[in-house]
Amino acid sequence: KVIAVCIHASALAMSPLKTKVGEEYYKYWKPVGVPAAVINRTACLSQVSAWAGIINKELQKPTSVSLSMTNKYNAANRQLSIDVNTLSREKLDGKLQVWIIEDSIIAKQYFKKGRVEPNYVHNHVFRAAVNGTWGTDIALQENVEAKSKFSIQLDAKWKEANVSIVAFVYNDSGVQQVIKQHINS
Repeated sequence: KVIAVCIHASALAMSPLKTKVGEEYYKYWKPVGVPAAVINRTACLSQVSAWAGIINKELQKPTSVSLSMTNKYNAANRQLSIDVNTLSREKLDGKLQVWIIEDSIIAKQYFKKGRVEPNYVHNHVFRAAVNGTWGTDIALQENVEAKSKFSIQLDAKWKEANVSIVAFVYNDSGVQQVIKQHINS
């Protein structure tokens, strides 16, 4: 699967799209120019023409990890509970990361040659890292399901109808598996 997450960072990014965690990622990956892509946490590329080839190569890699997720949202207090179940066919040590993203955000967007679109519709926008900037440690045993529970209160500015959760397992070899669900799934 390809699950895009747009992290707005750098001096070009602005409210309401920019986040502190996004800035941490930007400083870590050190892109040369924008737009830039980090594909499966393996490389940071600014040359858009190279993205498709790298994505295709990453999609060919096998994985032993499977993920499932259940979300419970309480609209009265905007509290979201997220249960992530992880299973691996082999022993694997890594990190489990849970992010909040939002679609249909109307905000300014800069384009090449100084063109500005004041009411651009932004999708897949990174909003928060539920379990910390780099996720939480996960030690998967062969064929033993690992259950993880997380909770976050949605920011009042986020439109719950447009919010999704992205969960993924990664290690030094890159992203091992990813899943995306709307908060009411």
